[in-house]
Amino acid sequence: MKKIILFLIISCFIAQTNAQKLKESAVPVAVTAAFHKAHPAIKHIDWKGSGKNFETKYTDDKVEISHTYTAAGRLLESETEIVIASLPAPVMPYIEKHYKGSKVKDAAKMTSPDGVVTYGAGIKGFKLIFDAKGSFIKSVKE
Repeated sequence: MKKIILFLIISCFIAQTNAQKLKESAVPVAVTAAFHKAHPAIKHIDWKGSGKNFETKYTDDKVEISHTYTAAGRLLESETEIVIASLPAPVMPYIEKHYKGSKVKDAAKMTSPDGVVTYGAGIKGFKLIFDAKGSFIKSVKE
């Protein structure tokens, strides 16, 4: 009985995780058109989304990049994976002081359509957001 319950829980988790992945044909035309206009050379794209926002993920020159669009095709944010050492200097001391014992597992540079740059540092359970100078903005539960 325990094995059946465990199997059902795992199956539900897998189904929920896969529910967000989309084929390009399921993404609104405005979104795919905006993406392909901005990135015509990118062919291997993973799509995720819901009725509100849609995210692309792809690798370019071994760097993971994602873009988030509204259903109308308006770019909300671009995110590029960076090495942890590339985070602004104040970020690591902030994490060491406020999240003692936490290890940064990944880092990203996020750019809004109007050019505002922020940085993200992923720690267990959270993504910490910092401005371009490394000042803490907020934490987002993942």
